[in-house]
Amino acid sequence: MMEDHLEGAKKGRPSNIVFEPVPLGKLHNGTVYNKSDYFSQALEVLLAVGLVGTSLIILMACDHTSNVMTFGALIALQSALMTQLVMQFHDGLHFAIFRRARLNTALSRVIGSYCLWPTTFLRESHLQHHRRAGLVEDDPEVLHFSPEFIERNRWAGLLNRLAQTSWAPLLFTPLLQAVHFARYFRQTVLVKRNPAALRAYIVEVSMMFASWAVISHFLKTPIASFLAGHFVPSLIAMSLVYWAAKPLHTQMMGGPLPELDSTSRTLSIARSFESNRLVRLFFANLGFHIEHHLQPSVSRWNLPRLAASLRPQLEKFANEQQLPFAYHRSYRRWYQHIGSKLPTHNAIRTLDEWKIQNPSNV
Repeated sequence: MMEDHLEGAKKGRPSNIVFEPVPLGKLHNGTVYNKSDYFSQALEVLLAVGLVGTSLIILMACDHTSNVMTFGALIALQSALMTQLVMQFHDGLHFAIFRRARLNTALSRVIGSYCLWPTTFLRESHLQHHRRAGLVEDDPEVLHFSPEFIERNRWAGLLNRLAQTSWAPLLFTPLLQAVHFARYFRQTVLVKRNPAALRAYIVEVSMMFASWAVISHFLKTPIASFLAGHFVPSLIAMSLVYWAAKPLHTQMMGGPLPELDSTSRTLSIARSFESNRLVRLFFANLGFHIEHHLQPSVSRWNLPRLAASLRPQLEKFANEQQLPFAYHRSYRRWYQHIGSKLPTHNAIRTLDEWKIQNPSNV
């Protein structure tokens, strides 16, 4: 049973495979999966320039079109571009684009200055998600809160109610991050007065103001066009990412997991979606989430190869250790059969409970 494995893992029971964090781009067998060669790094820079440049062209076009159909097509294209920027920004947070950490931070800050995303806060928040995923009270990206947590944090109850509505994809993530940002800023800057954090905020806010001052000067974009051509597509992009990200940890284990080995813990709290090639391309392989949590420094473009090499070992390990192994071929089927009957938080504690909530044919 799952309880036996949890106890065994805490007592140090040896595992057949354990993929602990390793140096950037390398696995235990020496295979390099990370896109860290110079040609790939150059392509990432060109991709960022192309995405931001095309986005600016669309922003100008939105200000000069009066045709409703054309305007709608521009907003749809802008939303797709913003989604790709989210995915590239995410790789930068994990230092998965360049060999040098400073270059990853620099690219993330450039993208963040255009999209109005605070890089330092989001990196710390997202890395905490990787450290604490599955622990409802400590995961800053959790999409469902326990009754105990809600008793101590009224805002969590409001977000829980929002999560049950059709507005959740559009509003849940921005509101959740706003709450966490306010708490994080208060702790790091106002209470602890961390000089490094303060410098980072000054740099990133200055970059945001400077970039949009230049954009506004040359494009002369009125506020209405900015809201329609940038802010709204950003919300749409975040709602699309919410749709793809919600199944990745929902209805997985929510028990006492911190002392498990890396592989066991990841299999307990994450699921992967192979899906079709178009969906994989649009979400930059975000669906290979078990693999991403095992090796977060691997580039998004190499996750399919990593998944193909690890899946047989992981499936065997999960069966031997009586752990969940959640590997799906379709987001649509997950939403039909599992996502449609969600509770407000992960209450699963045993493998039998997990199997009830996660039919094997989905």
